[in-house]
Amino acid sequence: LYGSNDSSDDLIEFKDGKIFQRHSEPLLLNDRNIGRVWSFRDISEQKRVEKELKDSEIRFRTLTENLRDTVWAMDADLNYIYVSPTVEKMRGFTAEEVIEMSSDAQLSEPSQKRIDLLKEGVLNRIKQGERVDILLSEELELMKKDGSYLPVEVNAHPVYDANDRFEFILGTTRDLTERKRAESEIRKLNQELEEKVRTRTEELNRSVKELQVSEKKFRRLFNEAIDSIFVVDFKTGKIIDCNKNACKLIERDRQAIVGMNQRDLYPAGEYLR
Repeated sequence: LYGSNDSSDDLIEFKDGKIFQRHSEPLLLNDRNIGRVWSFRDISEQKRVEKELKDSEIRFRTLTENLRDTVWAMDADLNYIYVSPTVEKMRGFTAEEVIEMSSDAQLSEPSQKRIDLLKEGVLNRIKQGERVDILLSEELELMKKDGSYLPVEVNAHPVYDANDRFEFILGTTRDLTERKRAESEIRKLNQELEEKVRTRTEELNRSVKELQVSEKKFRRLFNEAIDSIFVVDFKTGKIIDCNKNACKLIERDRQAIVGMNQRDLYPAGEYLR
């Protein structure tokens, strides 16, 4: 190394955990190499921060890649800067394909109109330096690779640095297909139940009307019968109804007869139990 005219860099790791960067340059005199110049710089803190960042990135990627939801990040102009790989299972596009596409091209027309309102409102406020905590919580439709549209729930919020400067938009996208299917099934079941209740109610109303008609017929036949008819409560012996000829028979009106005991219809000593 001392005879070389090349510079060199390497790292020295000490038992106490400190890390130094070692750099050397050839020492030339009249174009002749007479030695080397060495410099040492403590980069322990830098390496610690780099390791923490790398570990954090690994944890973040492990988390996002195992979530059912798609995690993504956008700049203030709604350009994707990160999309988790789960998007491919959800929509058929790879994360790289989604990042290359404009966000406008990925939305259905009704969804795009809602996002346009967002751009005109909240995003402009962010660009002007205003702090906004919640950016979006909407149900939208995103295009799949086969050209169909997927119902999704999108939640997003801005991320700021320690000095409250905007950095990026962090969001999640959740597939609502199963939820929408379940909601549709519930609506269908409710409609079927309502139809059954309506049909049953109509049947009951018809039955009530038929009973009312039958009761009127019975009442007419009861009242017009040639025989004298008394209706008696079997347990108490009290008269609970009678027809016209029954009233004529004992020469009392119906109001006076109802409530009498049947034994009162017989002369004293002639009532048989």
